[in-house]
Amino acid sequence: MFLIEAQNLSKRYRIMKKRSTSLKEMVIHEWFRPAPREEVWALKDVTFSIPEGGTLGIIGANGSGKSTLLKLISGITQPTSGSICVRGRVASLLELGAGFHPDLTGMENIYLNASVLGLPKAKIDAAVEEIIAFAGLERFIHMPVRHYSSGMLMRLGFSVAVQVDPDILLLDEVMAVGDAEFQEKSTGKIFEFKKRGKTILLVTHNLEQAKAVSERILWLERGRVKFFGSPEEAVKDYIREFYDQLLKEPPMPFNLEFGTVCHSARMGSGEVLINRVVVRDGAGRETWTVRAGETLKVELHYSANRQGLALEAVIGISRDNVSVARVDSASQSLLLRECPQSGVITAIFSPLLLCGGGYRLSVALNPPGKPFEPYDIHLRFYEFRVVGGEEGRMEPVIAHPAAFEIKKEG
Repeated sequence: MFLIEAQNLSKRYRIMKKRSTSLKEMVIHEWFRPAPREEVWALKDVTFSIPEGGTLGIIGANGSGKSTLLKLISGITQPTSGSICVRGRVASLLELGAGFHPDLTGMENIYLNASVLGLPKAKIDAAVEEIIAFAGLERFIHMPVRHYSSGMLMRLGFSVAVQVDPDILLLDEVMAVGDAEFQEKSTGKIFEFKKRGKTILLVTHNLEQAKAVSERILWLERGRVKFFGSPEEAVKDYIREFYDQLLKEPPMPFNLEFGTVCHSARMGSGEVLINRVVVRDGAGRETWTVRAGETLKVELHYSANRQGLALEAVIGISRDNVSVARVDSASQSLLLRECPQSGVITAIFSPLLLCGGGYRLSVALNPPGKPFEPYDIHLRFYEFRVVGGEEGRMEPVIAHPAAFEIKKEG
């Protein structure tokens, strides 16, 4: 049985190009000379279905219609055309702090929010301690929520929503705020819901999370369905299109000062262009997630303005904007002396010494020995993730091999 079925679902908003600044203007525009309005389709002809117990990840750029879709499913707004059929109790966490009264304490808001979601007082009484403990807000629960941080609000809202025991759970970017510990607890709760046969819709920009949690992914682009199907295929195509868009603009002239402070930039002379960067695992599979201790391959697909150039390839790895590793091809300069006009240069990290976590790749092609005269640099463009290590352990950045000795003193 399908718990959610959408058929040609569309939602239109009308935006006034000029707002009335007085009562007189409002009356004139309303009755005699209507103000021009622009029509914006937040969703257009969206069709999909989710079976009972299914998990759907929803991805797409900002403004693609993801949040609008969740609002239609939850009944907050109605479609302009098409239909949406929802069977079962819905609990949603769509907007940070939605349903909370700023002047009420965290405790009072638990009762208010849970009541709105349909939980009777007796059940709230039984669950309130668990809600507070899960949110980790014991010290602040009697404080007005206007003094809460965005992370505290999200934790409280999520804790209440999951206690309602819904048939369908709608989550909009709940992992975008909050510390790593709470994100881990939330992900665990989502998997617990999956095991219990609940239906989950998750809007997220965290593609690895979407792939791990979801059975299918709905990719929206400008309000339309770009893809609906397997998570692996959706994430791979989404990442490729994202980086292809980044690489459409030519590199800017290199500026050392700008490069050191800019979070992400493309610079260089443009005589050689890096057209695509591919990350692969040891088996040659294209991926943006690799395992610690195994093999990481970074491919630079390039094109040059002439045949036979000598090149130097540089790969940098950073975490939290701090450089943690850098390799270059200087020691193998003969390999890249007479390069074809277009080709693929591969850097192989084996074994990969990085520990679990998120990292960014910087890549560059330079004339040999001239790093400040680059052909093309992509500075901290590419995100990838390393998995592995012990569960719940504080990971360092590098798992450096070391030998230990012991001897008696004296």
